[in-house]
Amino acid sequence: MKLTEIVKTLNENLSKEYGAVLLYIELRKLPLMARNAGKSALISELAEDEMRHAEMLADQIANLGGKSTWRITPFERKSTVKDTLKQIIESEEQAIRDYTELIDRLSGQPTLREIVMSILEDEKRHKGRTENLLKSVSRRKTKP
Repeated sequence: MKLTEIVKTLNENLSKEYGAVLLYIELRKLPLMARNAGKSALISELAEDEMRHAEMLADQIANLGGKSTWRITPFERKSTVKDTLKQIIESEEQAIRDYTELIDRLSGQPTLREIVMSILEDEKRHKGRTENLLKSVSRRKTKP
């Protein structure tokens, strides 16, 4: 994979990480989540992980001589907690696919490959935690 192609791909992922941060922040503001300190703290933790991913990607782009994007991948605003959680799960699934594909293409960049592998593991964990949140919210009888 050429350096210019790596930088382009990292920037695409960086843009998605920025969007994920905003998506988690939006979820935290929804009433059902805002009223539950434990769930709100978990969501904040996931948002912080996504911000850390963004920083890691931006650092690697700079290390490769590129310029990191300021573009944010937009997400459609959802009105319910359940719909927002479903959207987050879909975005985590896409991140898992994207990072898995990128890892396969980074055989000539072992350090960068390790960094992306650590991000991938976080994204898998995020998906599981978000699925658990969705299950707990789905058991509730009241509307969010």
